[in-house]
Formats: sequence, structure tokens, C-alpha cells
Amino acid sequence: MLVFFMFVLSLAQVQDAYAENKDAKKSSAVSQKFKIKDLPHEIEWSSVSAFSPKSEELHTQMKKDLDLVLERLAKLPENIHVLIDVYAKDFADPILNLNLSIARAMEIESYLVKKGIEKKRILFNGHGWDPSQGRDGVHVLLSPSQYKDRAPREL
Repeated sequence: MLVFFMFVLSLAQVQDAYAENKDAKKSSAVSQKFKIKDLPHEIEWSSVSAFSPKSEELHTQMKKDLDLVLERLAKLPENIHVLIDVYAKDFADPILNLNLSIARAMEIESYLVKKGIEKKRILFNGHGWDPSQGRDGVHVLLSPSQYKDRAPREL
């Protein structure tokens, strides 16, 4: 949770810095310290805190957390994309985990689109579960347009 609030604070500072004159050398401590070039920023949630077990249903708290991210993202330039990586280890079967992680990523994408983020700004991947990586849950990265040529995943 602490990581999430640090992330939101960083996004607020980046947004404030971008809104000021980009060429000003000494406009404020915020604009001197945080620039749009400081992106990407990443935030993570565990599967337990983000979803109901064996389901793509978003928990209420996860929706509230995404709403805070949306507030900041809506004020950032359109060349900032949302990259969503979802991992799942709810099942013993790797295919079921892959399908669940894709469904969860699509649920997050759908939530963001319903809240006004253009679909073209969202990229997602479902990874299932790889014990060697040890990653579980949701990883959201806000990043500049270097990913703009990557087509959104359509199923």
C-alpha cells in the first residue's frame, strides 16, 4: 500500500512539473526534480488484494486504487501509455492460470476504458504463473510513447 501512495505522489509531482513551463530553469523545486522524462512509474498489487480467488472480479479496494491512478493519468499527456502485466497462480493447471491472467488483464482494461481512458493508450499481457519469476498479481506501468507501435492485444 505504501508503494501505491508513493506512486500516486510521484505522478502528482510529474503532472505538476509537466503543467509548468517546460523550459523554465528555476520555476519550482518540483519542476526541477520531476520531469516527464522521469517516467516510467510502476505500481503493483498482489492477486489476493486485487481479485476474488479464481475470478477476474476486481475487489472494491482495487477499483478505488485504480480510480486514484486514473485521476493522475487523465492529466498526463496522451503519449503516456498504461502497460498492464497480470500473473495468476490460482490453479494447478498452467493453461487455466494463463487464461485467468488474461481475463484479469482484460477486466482492468475494461475498467479503465469505462472510466474514460482511450483503449489505444492501454496495452496488456496475461502471463499465467512462472515459479522461476515468482511474480503474482498485477503490475501497472505508466510509460511514454516508446510503446506506441505495439498493437493492443485483441482476443
